[in-house]
Amino acid sequence: MQRWRGIGVRKRRIAAPSPLLSRKDVVRGLRILLLGRPRLELDGQPLTRLIALKHQALVYYLAVKGGPVPRAELATLLWETLDEAAARANLRVALTRLRRWLPELLDIDAHQVGFAPGAPLAIDLCELHAALDPSMPHDARVAAARAWRGPLLDGMTLDDADGFERWLAATRQRALRDVVALRHALAAHARGAGRSDEALAHLRALLEIDDADEPAHMALMELLGAAGQRTAALAQYEACRAALAERLGARPSAACYGLYVQIHADAPALVAPDMPRHDVPPVRVPAAAPTPAAPPVAAGGEEPATEPEALIGRDVELAQVGERLADAQCRWLTLVGPGGVGKSRLARAAADRFGTSFRHGALWLSAREPGGPLRDATALAQHVFEQTGADRDGPGALLLVLDNLDALPRGRELVQALQARVPGISVLATSRRRLGGSREWLLELPGLSLAPDAQGRPGSSAAAALFAQAARRLDPGFDLQEQAADVDRLCQLVGGLPLALGHAARVRQRIGLAAVIERLRAGELLADAGPHDAEQHHRSLRVVLDESWAALDERARAAALRLACLPGGFDIALAAAVGAAPHEVDTLREHSWLSRDDAGLLALHPLQQDYLRRQPQSMACRAAVGDALVRHTLAALPPIAPFGPWPGERAAAERIAAQPAFGSSELLGALEHLLAGDETDTLAAWVDGVAALLIAAGRAAEAAALLARAAVGRADLPVWRTGGWRLRQGETVNALGDGEGARRIFESALDGMGVSPLPPEPGHAQGLLKSAWRLATRRGWPALPVERQALRRLLLRCLMFLGQQHTFAPQTLASVRTLAVTPALNLAPRSQAVKAAIRLSNAYGAALFGFPGVARSMSRGQMPRPRLRDDPHLDAFIDHTHAALQVALGQWEGVQPRIEATLAAFERLGDHRHEMEAHSLLGKLLFYQGQLPASAARFRLCRERGLQLPAGAYRSFGPFGLAEVGMCLDHVSLAELRELADTGGHWITEMENMDNAYTLRRLGLLARLAWRADDVTQAREAVLAGIAAAGRFRRCGFWAHEGYAGIGEGLLLLRRHEREVGGPLPPLDRAWATLQRALEGHARRFPPARAMWYRLQGQALLEQGRPTAARQYLARAVREAELRGMPVELARSCDALAPLESTASCNERARRVWAEVRRA
Repeated sequence: MQRWRGIGVRKRRIAAPSPLLSRKDVVRGLRILLLGRPRLELDGQPLTRLIALKHQALVYYLAVKGGPVPRAELATLLWETLDEAAARANLRVALTRLRRWLPELLDIDAHQVGFAPGAPLAIDLCELHAALDPSMPHDARVAAARAWRGPLLDGMTLDDADGFERWLAATRQRALRDVVALRHALAAHARGAGRSDEALAHLRALLEIDDADEPAHMALMELLGAAGQRTAALAQYEACRAALAERLGARPSAACYGLYVQIHADAPALVAPDMPRHDVPPVRVPAAAPTPAAPPVAAGGEEPATEPEALIGRDVELAQVGERLADAQCRWLTLVGPGGVGKSRLARAAADRFGTSFRHGALWLSAREPGGPLRDATALAQHVFEQTGADRDGPGALLLVLDNLDALPRGRELVQALQARVPGISVLATSRRRLGGSREWLLELPGLSLAPDAQGRPGSSAAAALFAQAARRLDPGFDLQEQAADVDRLCQLVGGLPLALGHAARVRQRIGLAAVIERLRAGELLADAGPHDAEQHHRSLRVVLDESWAALDERARAAALRLACLPGGFDIALAAAVGAAPHEVDTLREHSWLSRDDAGLLALHPLQQDYLRRQPQSMACRAAVGDALVRHTLAALPPIAPFGPWPGERAAAERIAAQPAFGSSELLGALEHLLAGDETDTLAAWVDGVAALLIAAGRAAEAAALLARAAVGRADLPVWRTGGWRLRQGETVNALGDGEGARRIFESALDGMGVSPLPPEPGHAQGLLKSAWRLATRRGWPALPVERQALRRLLLRCLMFLGQQHTFAPQTLASVRTLAVTPALNLAPRSQAVKAAIRLSNAYGAALFGFPGVARSMSRGQMPRPRLRDDPHLDAFIDHTHAALQVALGQWEGVQPRIEATLAAFERLGDHRHEMEAHSLLGKLLFYQGQLPASAARFRLCRERGLQLPAGAYRSFGPFGLAEVGMCLDHVSLAELRELADTGGHWITEMENMDNAYTLRRLGLLARLAWRADDVTQAREAVLAGIAAAGRFRRCGFWAHEGYAGIGEGLLLLRRHEREVGGPLPPLDRAWATLQRALEGHARRFPPARAMWYRLQGQALLEQGRPTAARQYLARAVREAELRGMPVELARSCDALAPLESTASCNERARRVWAEVRRA
């Protein structure tokens, strides 16, 4: 037996890929993963962490381009801020280093760079593009779709390479369109083939990519409805409606609404019938098709000019008008909305569409006709009598359309008097304000939808279609597709208001679309549109808005000006907080200055808001509204410590965060108001309070963005304050699952505070001493004790995380320096809890470096410790570190309840990453203890929880754990195991970029699966790739145990296979020597692994024909497994020892142990 050796901590030169994977042994080639977090693998070995970020970007750019790229283009793309000579010099250095990491794969000459012809490459983006071809095998297309893990090169940014960023943004959009198109095609194919479960999986994957994908929602509704899941189908419509409103400010289309009505009514088919006649029982109209030209409506006065084009973008509203007119209870329906929103046009379409269902058709009258029949009730009744004759009392006699009814001083009384005299009529009115009749039904009309079509094509919204229609009247050659992006910007600016779109089309003919957009941004488009409309009351937007403004009293105007300063929707409470009383809000609502959005909040139309913000009185309101918004939000928050967590229950945070004042736009507006002022204490209290609230309410990504903005928003803030916010941002990002992003934020923040353990010259000790001195003396720290304490604990949490993450880096120095500087935080004043945190963190590092004795000594006496009631995050992190340390040292007694307690704490804190790590840690502990069903249940729960959380690397924890447990359970099929391995591998990229253990786990699992399927080729590739990786990785966590075991078992099977077929053994002998050293290191870091180490040594000796020595090692493996309490390893060792025993006792014991662990 080899002697146990300690590992010296010294700087090592990183080795190039191992010669074990020479081309003659195994050819795997270069694998480039671009979809999601980027990753480079050469022959199965991860290179992402070994290659500089900008050098990786060069490789990714070549992969997307697909052919040679000129050197000048690469130099400009990646080093555009440098002069040409310096940029080319940097490119030469990058190519020299890439040649080392990617031998024989690059083709470089004096003019261009590319991949070598015939080089073995696998690029997921290229596979995605190829899968768009329907002739490609179905399984390959599905695999290409499943390769999508997120946006192209997710999380990758190059600060000084704007050209690369622009290229990346455009390429990301193309990749997104391709995967959406592919998933839609696969879902349609599965539905056509009757494979509903497969179709559901594709559709749900589409909604993970874009939750505002209306066709995917509709397809899900149809499938769920067809399967009898009516409640789920209706809930899917609500999810669709909410997503469209939040993401696009749009409403579901007519088809989607019609499908909802059909499912709600349990109708057998989706039908859009004409308006029912009143002499038969009425039925509801679920949807209406675009309105074609119809017979003219009888007109009693001024009639709008008939437009030959179909009604655009109002299918839902037209269907709703039909539903209401079909309801016998609805005798007066008013279309309300701001001027120019299209009320008259919709009323005309409704009269054309549904007028024939009334016995005497429809009669159109305008209140703007001077001296017309609407001057009094008698004249109006006489006009109606002429249309209906004596047949006017029964329901359904006549549809009376009263356009612009708000122009009449006594419109409500007029309609009521008329209905009393002619009870058989139904009134359809249009008005800018509510008329207030007791029997009045209302339909509020918003702007046209801005949502694009299912393919997300620019210029495909209903608003864009209306603008194109208007533009082609004046310019038949107008091409919407050529100017789609500008048209979408225009539609967004005017909020889809039809009148504004029409005026914009007219002005565009004179000055061009780009100039129209600029004028609109400057508010100039509200001026008169020209003499062509001089005779109409809609001759310009400004006239329309001025008329509506003049109709308000002074108090309502003042309230409107204040509400216009709010960035988004609001409720009565927020309106009151900024100075708009409830009765003033009611007045604005009645006059169509306010409407309810899809979230149920009150809001101004964008053009109304812009109009009000440009009023002279508006400037005086903005500061007052900003102050009021800050006061209102602060008043809703409980006292929160600096950089502290939410002090109450999560449910309370969710209730507060649901208030309109805490919407994203409102919070950003309040923050910008604070940053523009000079109040430091209020700013600090507000940022700390709102960040804690958002994190507790499940809006951690918003909290991270808010903290990042606050940290750079004011130059006069102290460094400790801005640095603390950056560290808090890093914690939040890490909790969301982005460990690599968190590491970069931590390092940047610590560097800005002058306490970074990683100075630009990492070999220089002076920088380390300077950082430790600053931490020890608290130089530049706040004066208040509560702030000093909060900053110290924040720094401690971040340094503990940073040190643990750097433990797995290729270089050990970063981890050592971080752990060395941390004790300076506890010099004065001393804290038992902080001391425990530092010692446990250092003990954990010692264990991972292979010094278990040192780790046990350092951790002795640190638990139990004083609880940190005022810092639950640090409290939970200390417990988590201690539990992980105990698992690593094999001290498992009483650990399970402690892990469960930390898991619950992280869940309360909204720290998803550590919550999932606790799930995984508990699953591994149960596995080591031989409780396989309980371990499988825990990993199953981990998998389900991962799917509930935002997509992240932690989604790999559950599937990989289940696969490793499933290999030990006799009822799990090979297909199920492969599915788990594929699912885990889909999300494991970021974890492999940070933690070598996951590479070994993946390769060990692949090796076992390949041998179970008798696939020698795949087994060889996985085993040799795993050995090469194990030989290069100096440190891996104990969770790599099953990876080492799978690679070792796979190598022994490969040796046996080669011996049987007469294959070459020397390469495998070299591989075994490499693996022995790696296994020895693993057993030092994880003492319970000695049982596995002895077992593999014994199996190797047996395969070499040395049964006596083999028996000794295997017997020691059995004893070690018994001593360490590892039943699974005990069963494996007994299986291995059984052929060398003269009796059947070892076989029987193995069977008994396997039976026990499988039913435990």
